[in-house]
Amino acid sequence: MINNNSKNIKILKGLDIVRKCPGMYIGSTENGDGFHHMVFEVIDNSIDETIIGKCNKIVVTIHNDNSISIQDNGRGIPTSIHPEEKISIAEIIMTILHSGSKFNNNLNETTGGLHGVGISVVNALSKKLKLIIYRNNKIYKQIFLNGIPKNKLKIIKKTTKNGTSIRFWPSFLIFTNIINFDYNIILKYLHKLTFLNCLISIYLRDERNNKKDFLKHFGGLKSFIKFINKNNNLIHKKIFKISIIKNNVKIKLVLQWNYNNNKKIYCFTNNVQQIDGGSHLSGLKYAIIKIFNNFIFKNKNIKKKKKISLNDEICSGLVSIISVKLNNPKFSSQTKDKLVSLKVKKIIELVVIKKLTKFLNKYKNIKKNIIKKIINLYKSKEIERKSREISRKKDLINLNLISKLANCQENNPIFSELYLVEGDSAGGSAKQGRDRKTQAILPLKGKILNVEKANFNKIINSQEIISLVSAIGGFIEKEKYNINKIKYNKIIIMTDADIDGSHIRTLLLTFFYRQIPEIIKKGFIYIAQPPLYKIKIKNKKYYVKDDKNMNKYKINIALENTILYNKKNINFKKKSLKKLIYEYLIIKKKIKNINKKYPYDLIINLLNLSFYIGLNNFNNYKIIKKWLLMLVNKINKILKKNSIYYTFKIVKNIKKKIFEPLFCKNIYGNNIYYKINIEFFNSIEYKKIFFLNNKLYLMFLNYAIINRKNNTKLVSSFEETLNWLFKEILKDLNIKRYKGLGEMNPEQLWESTMNPKNRNMLNVTIKDSIYANKLFNILMGDNVEIRRNFIKNNALNILNIDI
Repeated sequence: MINNNSKNIKILKGLDIVRKCPGMYIGSTENGDGFHHMVFEVIDNSIDETIIGKCNKIVVTIHNDNSISIQDNGRGIPTSIHPEEKISIAEIIMTILHSGSKFNNNLNETTGGLHGVGISVVNALSKKLKLIIYRNNKIYKQIFLNGIPKNKLKIIKKTTKNGTSIRFWPSFLIFTNIINFDYNIILKYLHKLTFLNCLISIYLRDERNNKKDFLKHFGGLKSFIKFINKNNNLIHKKIFKISIIKNNVKIKLVLQWNYNNNKKIYCFTNNVQQIDGGSHLSGLKYAIIKIFNNFIFKNKNIKKKKKISLNDEICSGLVSIISVKLNNPKFSSQTKDKLVSLKVKKIIELVVIKKLTKFLNKYKNIKKNIIKKIINLYKSKEIERKSREISRKKDLINLNLISKLANCQENNPIFSELYLVEGDSAGGSAKQGRDRKTQAILPLKGKILNVEKANFNKIINSQEIISLVSAIGGFIEKEKYNINKIKYNKIIIMTDADIDGSHIRTLLLTFFYRQIPEIIKKGFIYIAQPPLYKIKIKNKKYYVKDDKNMNKYKINIALENTILYNKKNINFKKKSLKKLIYEYLIIKKKIKNINKKYPYDLIINLLNLSFYIGLNNFNNYKIIKKWLLMLVNKINKILKKNSIYYTFKIVKNIKKKIFEPLFCKNIYGNNIYYKINIEFFNSIEYKKIFFLNNKLYLMFLNYAIINRKNNTKLVSSFEETLNWLFKEILKDLNIKRYKGLGEMNPEQLWESTMNPKNRNMLNVTIKDSIYANKLFNILMGDNVEIRRNFIKNNALNILNIDI
């Protein structure tokens, strides 16, 4: 409002510019912005009186004749005669642009009518304005028409009140599209003012429909933010608040986060709202973003990259009100929509960084929950962004995919198959040998990316994966994958029958399980069973899948018309001999695995002893000593080398009350000690190996005879027997081992692997998702130690591992 001392008034003349260019002063005249801005200018003058403690009541009334009045109980506009202009100060303020006490730098008022244009602009743009002043125990009145005084300011009554009442009728020559005041727009503005000024009471009345509201808020900005957030799901209930004066700038600030994705930051300077923000908004956002970026990247919640920005995510769901009060603030325009006082930005930054950091470190759960939302939103946006990138890349890759993918003629997914083939060579054979109607071929180049170790960015930048996804159809995010878009109900992984093929197959299964699990759950994933061997016998040919099946086939052929017997006429024919061979081969593999931990010469002689020792014998010192002497003498007799020999010690285990053997192998003067766990001697494996070895030892004592198709051979061990049999069958068999699918011509690939009438495929399913998830994580993940321990613990059960 206006200071009482008339000498403080400075004059800048001219209202014509206002009527010619009203948008410069109040905003657009074609919508409701400028129309209602006039109301706000008058109200702001009353609020200025509140700031200095001279006003606590404002009454705003919308009248039936398209006019509005604003009355306050402030000091009242000065009515004395200006010494230079010889007219009342009230008339000067109402008719002369840039007149007002705020232009006197000696005044220390942080008020809103900062440019001295508010009330004079309202008068200039009104077809009529009625001014009533309550001051000096008198009531003064003056009428203005189109900004020009109709009469002089005159006294009409006596009164005990103080204050100012302004009623104006906007000129519809200027506001051509707007004819009515919007009650809700004014109510919303008044709400903000009562929150910013908790001492003021404001009455809003509408004579058009008898609507009215009383506004008063004691809680200030805290009540304001509660009002804004009342329907929001809050991340934290405790409101962060600042109230401080620094470098002659009074700062009041509250903020709170909710789970919405929009941000709402309300900025005020001297009670006037800046809808375009400005330096106070810049300072606040900079401080908040800096604080949370430090929290997030310092704790490695997200791996920082050069171009990464969490600005939008940090401010998402933020509701804040910041109010600053200072002398001579600078704005970008007369409408005060943007604050440009540079010193405010730096002050806000320093204060918020210090206070908010302290608040978040004190309330760690609030910090944790806000960061969690920021990271989740960032990851969600990354998925959306990368999904768009996938679509873009798919368009580029589709050109290359057209040349790689040999599609089938069938469009119905139920009858369509897609073969994922290792290598271009095998892909070429598969394309020529396939059934073009139902079978599509996609050659894959080498080993695809291990998605268990890769981040999403690497996945979408893998050309092989994008080609694969493009061929199958759909997206690769689990949450968005549409199973109905899939083009094939059989996706068949066809890799070489060797260790590299197994690795590629595992990588593909990892990809499907982690990125498109729906395909596995629907039973769409199959594993082809290409042969490792082709066998020709006479005029017939057979395909054999792997070494295990090859051994089975060779054993079956070797045992045709074969008999094994010894001098005691103990004989084994086909059925019993076959059983013995399989037992022997299994035992041989177990010994090989045991040999990874203990020396072969120790284990093989330990198992070949005629004396069986069990767990119950280890509590008898004499038995243990006798057994050890027998074992060590036997080993040393076989070695017959002075530079390598075995000794032993017997160690008493007081806790278990047993005697434990400790073997020492001396190699060129160096001692290596081996302690075999007692549990080993009581294991089923030890018993099986021991008794089978002894059975074979007795069987081949002195000699045995093997007879196959009238060919006879004197043999001294079971190992020699098998070697002779397998050598014999090679005379009748022509065996070819395929190094890869690429060595097979189209006809061979079709008849062995792709012909639906005789092919053998494995369907991939998930029986135990928890165990499957754990296994993929162990075997394909980053933790080498966990994988090493898993392999170590399962080494005796797994015979073929690609580490």
